[in-house]
Amino acid sequence: MVSHFWLADRKRWLRGASPEGQPIHTLDSSAMGLIEPWGVLNLRNPQARQLAVDTLETIDHELRSPVKGGSAILRFQGESYMGGGPGCVNTLWLALCRLQLAATTSDPDERQGHINRAKSDLRIALANTSPTGQLPELIPKIHCDYWAAPHGWACSLLIEAVLTLSTLGDSAAATTFDAERARVRRRAPSR
Repeated sequence: MVSHFWLADRKRWLRGASPEGQPIHTLDSSAMGLIEPWGVLNLRNPQARQLAVDTLETIDHELRSPVKGGSAILRFQGESYMGGGPGCVNTLWLALCRLQLAATTSDPDERQGHINRAKSDLRIALANTSPTGQLPELIPKIHCDYWAAPHGWACSLLIEAVLTLSTLGDSAAATTFDAERARVRRRAPSR
């Protein structure tokens, strides 16, 4: 797989092939699926781990788009749907992948670095909820501040990330999550 789809000079995976068999070089955040949920890249193997790190760094560097609270991850280069807004889902997915890296390293500094970056992405996602605190699929650049909320995949990624943080010994994560949830409830309209 690596010899056919990994572009070492660009530190990214091919998106696929055209019907004519030509490689599609568009950077796509779906490459994170090799880490989570499919676990194709063994994060305990040094070579596969480096591919995972390079994949996430390229996505982080090249697919960021400004939103409230920082910058979120576009689905792919050249995204134009809903004005080219990034995905809350993709941002949470990146956070979860970073937590997988944190969970599989013995280096405490590397571990903390991945945790800190994951928390930053979690905060960005939470900063872009609907007025009632629902996580959206996308954070559009036109017409509205969020799209497709509540979004089941985004919600499940947030829950999985918070649970993963708690297994990494970050008891503050659950407390922060609970505090944010309480803050969002205060914003919700009364019945």
